[in-house]
Amino acid sequence: MRLLSRIRRAVVARWGPGTQAEAKTREELRALGDLSDGAVLACLTPEASRRNAAALLAYYRARRPPSPLFRPGDRKELARLVGECFPESYKETMRRADMACRHVVEVLGSGPTDLGDPINWWTDFKGGTWVSGDYQELNAKLYANDYQNDLYIGDVKLPWELNKHAHFVELGKAYWLTGEECYAEALLGQMEDWIDRNPFLWGLAWTQNLIVAQRAIAWTLALQAVWGSPALTSARLLKILRSLYQHARYIPVHFEFAERAINHLFGNAAGLAALALAFPEFREAPGWRTTALRIIESELAKQVYPDGVHYEQSVNYHRYVVEFCLLPWLLSGADRSPYCDPSRQTLRRMLEFLLHMTQPTGVVQPISDADGARVWKFNHHVVNDHRALLNLGAVLFNERSLKFGMTANSEDVLWWLGPDGYRTWEALPAEQPVRSAAFPEGGYFVLREDWERDALWAFFDCGHVGLGDWPDEVSVGTHGHSDLLTFGLAAGGETFLTDIGSYTYTGSRPWHDYFRSARGHNLLLVDGQDQSVLTTTWAMRERARPREVAWRFSPDADYVTGAHDGYRRLHPPVLHRRSLLLLRRERRVIIRDDLEGDGEHAVEALFHAMPAVRVLQVDRPGCWKLIGRRASVSMTVLAESLRQGQPLPLTARVAIGETNPIDGWYADDYGAKEPAPVLHVSFRGPCPLRLYTVLQLDAPGRADAPGAWSTYTGAEVAWGAVLTRLGLMS
Repeated sequence: MRLLSRIRRAVVARWGPGTQAEAKTREELRALGDLSDGAVLACLTPEASRRNAAALLAYYRARRPPSPLFRPGDRKELARLVGECFPESYKETMRRADMACRHVVEVLGSGPTDLGDPINWWTDFKGGTWVSGDYQELNAKLYANDYQNDLYIGDVKLPWELNKHAHFVELGKAYWLTGEECYAEALLGQMEDWIDRNPFLWGLAWTQNLIVAQRAIAWTLALQAVWGSPALTSARLLKILRSLYQHARYIPVHFEFAERAINHLFGNAAGLAALALAFPEFREAPGWRTTALRIIESELAKQVYPDGVHYEQSVNYHRYVVEFCLLPWLLSGADRSPYCDPSRQTLRRMLEFLLHMTQPTGVVQPISDADGARVWKFNHHVVNDHRALLNLGAVLFNERSLKFGMTANSEDVLWWLGPDGYRTWEALPAEQPVRSAAFPEGGYFVLREDWERDALWAFFDCGHVGLGDWPDEVSVGTHGHSDLLTFGLAAGGETFLTDIGSYTYTGSRPWHDYFRSARGHNLLLVDGQDQSVLTTTWAMRERARPREVAWRFSPDADYVTGAHDGYRRLHPPVLHRRSLLLLRRERRVIIRDDLEGDGEHAVEALFHAMPAVRVLQVDRPGCWKLIGRRASVSMTVLAESLRQGQPLPLTARVAIGETNPIDGWYADDYGAKEPAPVLHVSFRGPCPLRLYTVLQLDAPGRADAPGAWSTYTGAEVAWGAVLTRLGLMS
């Protein structure tokens, strides 16, 4: 009831009548729906407003913003470099732009989807067309009853994503690369059609401030490419400026402030900053810029832990926040950072976190919620490849370690910083970072053999579930998952054990819950229970909390340990403790799980493999092979009741692509799931219980059995020997 009360108060606060001052502000906002051309010109600075429409267009064509993005003098060289250095991306840009000219887009796993002629801006591709109406009335229903009401016909994220207009940037890029007017006409024609058919404050496109802000960003970037096109007439310019002004006035009225705000507020501020920096001719632009930058700097201090991890506990949204924060910097010019030194250092640490979370394969695992959110798309690598952002950061911060091993994805540097900036990046020496890294406030630990592509790599998660350490009575989860003590493994140039991502949010509650539950992670389930109790779409209660976290990195072995109290609610209660060892010389990872408490309990250990990995049982009990495309890993699982002092029998099964109940799935990106094997290993016994999982990267000529680790007694002795060597046992 307390949660429902909070939701109702939030809905009323955001979309209800509010105070008299708020009502007056919204009435002033509504009055902007009928701005005349003269009123639009009056919103500009005297230098710009005294021109007629034709002279204003000439002014915009002649001016030179500080950012190298779409700088006319670089156009020919940039097109040549994109074609020579990134030929596949060049082709993909043209493919997507050609589709966009035909009103065909790909959004959140939809595949190529025809939007019709005229474009249906309100389709969700899977459910139908959303109803229209006043934006406040739509939102009052949209956010009520945990998204379960008659307004919903499918997944609202699909039309929201479409109305961010990311494909406008593809059209702008195609025009810049080829000079063919069909792309500029498609871009400006669709922009004009959207303005005509989505009146200010009417319909789904105006229901969320983040969507409004991202649309403003997309328009801002795309327009830089078409200032010189004959398709941009003076009449179109005034219509576009009117809409951009409406966007800029909308955003501050709907800033998504909260007791603990999330990535949305960064997006709100970045959208306002983009409009202020790209269109300084608006009289109010200096105030917009000041407000936006003040919010970004304030939220960096609030939302990012000292170790550089964003507190929503999602790598996807962490990257999203970094992009929002870098956008004003990039639009100001690479050598003109608008931030104070503490903010710059926070952003540098955020990039370092992404660097270490990048596997030797070049991608990160889709940890916690992930909807493929991007602020800009100047390359066509997979959504979990963050190397383009790291390469940008290498230049902005002159940080050599951010470039190390990341050179396969550098196209964003060329677009954002121009040919000169790209040459600066090429000349920057790469410097090897430390191998393993701890992010204790965020709760992430990365254990790495070395920086070679075939290296052994593991991550361990022992951080709070979303938005930090809230009191027990507050039900909160946001983008965090029920995943305390989960881990992932890459070896031999590919990923073997993985976080499974996030397939949907509001489109299907059962699917959403599977992907965010403990069952969807590499964890232990005790007595069939989740470690946290999932309640609504974004909330949990009785959340598991991290405890007793410690780590030690050494030249030959890395160690991390932590516990959670999520099973204290069981009768009798249980504490789950998990420790990981990475042994470099042996190329081996060992996980030890301890269940401390009393009474007999049923335990299920889950191991989620990538879709391309085969999970095969071998002749010995408790042994499996994980067979990938390039390498294989031998896996041994050993369980014992410490109370009884004897091994426990194991039962096992592999699930792939099951729907009743949902089991054995992976989502690399939002809206795109595929079957993937998950190994279930079950046993039962009286606590305290101990489980060893030994993961050995296979090598030609080496026996499958991992030596001393092949028996429980041998594992106990070997574990103790390693910890003694690390100085953790006497």
